[in-house]
Amino acid sequence: MKCHYDKTWVKEFHDNLESMGFILCIDEKTIIVGKHIGENIIQTIDSSRKVILITTENCLNSDWGLYELEVTRMHAFQRDNENIVIVVIKNDIPKERIPHVLLSI
Repeated sequence: MKCHYDKTWVKEFHDNLESMGFILCIDEKTIIVGKHIGENIIQTIDSSRKVILITTENCLNSDWGLYELEVTRMHAFQRDNENIVIVVIKNDIPKERIPHVLLSI
């Protein structure tokens, strides 16, 4: 998965927020081994009060990254609250590269 190319940066981001007292999920701690990755993603997002959606070029080129984006959008729609999504765009991604789904959030 191309999103894993950003794993070091995401882990540092995660650790910095946790050091400030935030409780966060990250795949290496949250994913249940033996359970389909799609089910893990849905369950983790559905059980979260907020979702930090880190968007990188690698994630935009990953089917699973785009799947997480769509599940997050649906999660916000079902709760009728797009304020539960925090979008972080790493580096300068041209606006035309950002999926419509993300722009709608």
